[in-house]
Amino acid sequence: MNDSTKSLSPEGVERVIRDVVGTLVPNTVAIDVDRFSRSDMTSFWLKPVRRTAATLTLAVDDSGDRVYMILGRTTYLEIDFRGGTLTKAEAIEEIRLVCQAIVDGRFRERVWTRNGEIVRALGILNLEGQAETRISYCKPWSFLIPFGARDNQDYLYTPYAPS
Repeated sequence: MNDSTKSLSPEGVERVIRDVVGTLVPNTVAIDVDRFSRSDMTSFWLKPVRRTAATLTLAVDDSGDRVYMILGRTTYLEIDFRGGTLTKAEAIEEIRLVCQAIVDGRFRERVWTRNGEIVRALGILNLEGQAETRISYCKPWSFLIPFGARDNQDYLYTPYAPS
């Protein structure tokens, strides 16, 4: 494992998460950690106390290759060990920027459903020093069914801690 992948270890990602939430008022967020020996993944789930704040799930591939993230209700993001997914920064810095944006309430999401099932999502993230970043998700094959009722709902998430 080279130096650039070491930073994507579960321990490195956990350190970033704890650094970001460490500045918050106590009891504003719970962090659940699960280590899955069968899948070689470690997951972190940030659950804010405020119901209007976005949850954040990070699943770290123990090999150090990737971090999979779910922002809010269903915006998916994958960051590989090279970084450069959303910014020109290294991967661990991109993870920190995303975590900080979520914790600060700089994320909103539009979710489309059909018959109560999520078929599409558009997440809009405001990273520090960057223009808005749009992250789109579309359920496979949902575009093949162009007809039928589709509902959408906008979520404007708040910061984890009151200002």
